[in-house]
Amino acid sequence: MLSLSHRLCGLLQQDSARAHHINAVGLAQCVADVLLDEFARLRKMETLAESLQFLAGYGIRVCVVVQNKAQIRNIYGSNLAIDIFDNVGCEIIFGTGDIELAQELEKRLGDDTVLFDTENKPRWMPSLHLSRQTVSSHPHKRPLMLDQEILRLPRDRQIILRPGMLPMLTERICWYEDPHYLALACPPPIVPKLKVDVPLDDGSIVIPQRRDSRELGPDEVGHRPRWINA
Repeated sequence: MLSLSHRLCGLLQQDSARAHHINAVGLAQCVADVLLDEFARLRKMETLAESLQFLAGYGIRVCVVVQNKAQIRNIYGSNLAIDIFDNVGCEIIFGTGDIELAQELEKRLGDDTVLFDTENKPRWMPSLHLSRQTVSSHPHKRPLMLDQEILRLPRDRQIILRPGMLPMLTERICWYEDPHYLALACPPPIVPKLKVDVPLDDGSIVIPQRRDSRELGPDEVGHRPRWINA
C-alpha cells in the first residue's frame, strides 16, 4: 500500500512529464509551481522530502511554507531536515518570534564593518584647550542585523536569502494594497444553479439488513446476508 507522499510524487512527476516537453538535456521548458502551505501539518512525507532534489528536472518547483524550522526538524529529524534546507533555492523570512531562528539568521547574514569615533578632551573647560582634543576612528565588526533587530522586523519587511547572492532586506508586496494586483482583481465567476429532483421513497427500495451469525443456519454461514424489503 503506497503512502500519500508516494502517490503525490508519482502524480506530480507523471503529470509534469506528460504535460511539458522534456528537451534533450532533460530540462522542462515549462515549469509548474506547487505551493505546500503549512507543510508541517501534512505530516511526514519522506518521499516528497527526498524528491525535492530532482523534481526541478521534471519542471516542478515546490514552494514550502512553514512557521519555523523547528517544525521540520521535529517531524523529519535533523539529517533529513538539513537535506531539505540545502535544496532550497530561495528563502524568504518574515518577522519571527523564535529566538533560535533569529540567532541563526544573524550568523547567516554575516558581519559588516562600521567605524566608531573616539573623542578625547580635557574634563574641565575643554573649549579653552582645543589643542588637547583629538578624534580617532576605529573599525569594528558588527552583525549585518542583530537578532533583536530580526525579532523586531516590521510587518512590511522581509529578508531574502539566495545561494551565491548577498542577503536582501526588501519590502513585502501585499496584493490587497498594491495597485498592480488590485487591478487584476475580478468578481468570482457565476455558478449556475443546479436543479436536482429527488423522488420520495415509496417503499420499493431494497436495502440489506445485517443479521447476527447466531441467527444464521448452517448452510447460510459464510454467505452474504439475505435481502429484505424495507
